[in-house]
Amino acid sequence: PFLSVQRGEVADVPILLGTNLDDGSVGMVPTTLNQKQLDRWWEHNKLDVQTMDSLYLDGKSYPTDETGYTEYFYAAMRSYGDVAFGCTAKYTADTLSKHMEKGTLKKAKSYMYYFQHMSQFNNATLVRHASELPYAFHLNYLVEGYPQDVQTADLTATYWGNFLVKQDPQQPSGFGLNLEEAGIAPWDTYSHDDVKVQSIEQGTKDGVSVLTSFKQDECDYLLPLIEQDIRQYFE
Repeated sequence: PFLSVQRGEVADVPILLGTNLDDGSVGMVPTTLNQKQLDRWWEHNKLDVQTMDSLYLDGKSYPTDETGYTEYFYAAMRSYGDVAFGCTAKYTADTLSKHMEKGTLKKAKSYMYYFQHMSQFNNATLVRHASELPYAFHLNYLVEGYPQDVQTADLTATYWGNFLVKQDPQQPSGFGLNLEEAGIAPWDTYSHDDVKVQSIEQGTKDGVSVLTSFKQDECDYLLPLIEQDIRQYFE
């Protein structure tokens, strides 16, 4: 898929894609990770430790007091998330918008999200991979009784429903929230030279913001390494 996107050999249709705050938790990183273990892990994965320190540790603030997880756990987990999900999603949206600009593709608009809502119904401490799915499918039996979860489900299901019906998460389709009346920040098409990523922390106007910069430094370093591995193993 990475190489197909690069060549523009994909279906010429709109796409809704994104990543979650803690997608990297699927990597089974121990929450007690220490710096020596982190450095060894990065080295094993052919990553420059000094560069990774600057991207994921220096000046970073992680909720270690609230969770009891080490900062090295967060650095490893977030970096794995960017390799496996965040940067490849960004790459897809960036590359499709360039194909649209060149005319290689005509309809492949991208709508990108960054899901950061911490679930109440399961006392979550991480926004894990697939955390958005109970909200996208509005699973009432899970979110009922948790006001912030209900609001987030109302919003997320509206976005996904609008996209399915209208190919645009912002375009009303006759059900769910009226996004304009709710004061929710508009969800604009993503472009490589005009980044607009919909950040969803909660289902209210104060819980939604538009990110105009998204993992640029992280992906500038990681994407060439990801592409190198893909070409080595698949091309």
